[in-house]
Amino acid sequence: LYNFNEGFAAVQREDELYNFIDKNGNYLSNEWFNFVGDFIEGFASVRRGDGLCNFIDRQGNILSNEWFKDVYYFYNGFANVRRGDNLYNFIDKQGNILSNEWFKGIYDFHDGFAKVQRSDRLWNFIDKKGNYLYNTWFYWVDDFNEGFARVQRSDKLWNFINRQGNILSNEWFYGLGDFHEGFANVRRGDKLCNFIDKNGNYLSNEWFNVAYSFNDG
Repeated sequence: LYNFNEGFAAVQREDELYNFIDKNGNYLSNEWFNFVGDFIEGFASVRRGDGLCNFIDRQGNILSNEWFKDVYYFYNGFANVRRGDNLYNFIDKQGNILSNEWFKGIYDFHDGFAKVQRSDRLWNFIDKKGNYLYNTWFYWVDDFNEGFARVQRSDKLWNFINRQGNILSNEWFYGLGDFHEGFANVRRGDKLCNFIDKNGNYLSNEWFNVAYSFNDG
């Protein structure tokens, strides 16, 4: 037996096929599935006998006309889906695929953006309208923190990007930390350190051997 979640519980017949039952004892779907997941944000994953996956809503409707190699739970309005060629995209709650491009790797949405990786292993951010944050793809990108995300170029140098797609500093750094209390520590190629604020200004005219993060308090 499975627990109720968002008003439905999964049930399995003797033939090992699954469905959902509501609190009045009614089955959700006329179709029985090889596997089902829990309801999250109004949708649950279902898998057919051919191994392909989709989502079902709380009215028993299948979300997409297309069935996928795999699907993942909804988070912040979107779910990750994987095609048979092992490329990924996002699907919304209306069944729309977010991007015309399919990706080698994707992460969930946070702060309005998700990290996406192309087949050439370069990274960018995509917003919920399918727009890329920056016209250049990066060697790596981190999640946003205090309005900025760390991005790394192919030469392994780092900078910050904001949600408007602007690079913070004219200088690219050997290393940098997250923002805390409005400042982030940065390290130049000569391994000297300083702090940078959210306007791209250095805190000190002097560069130091070590610079620790500001702590709340």
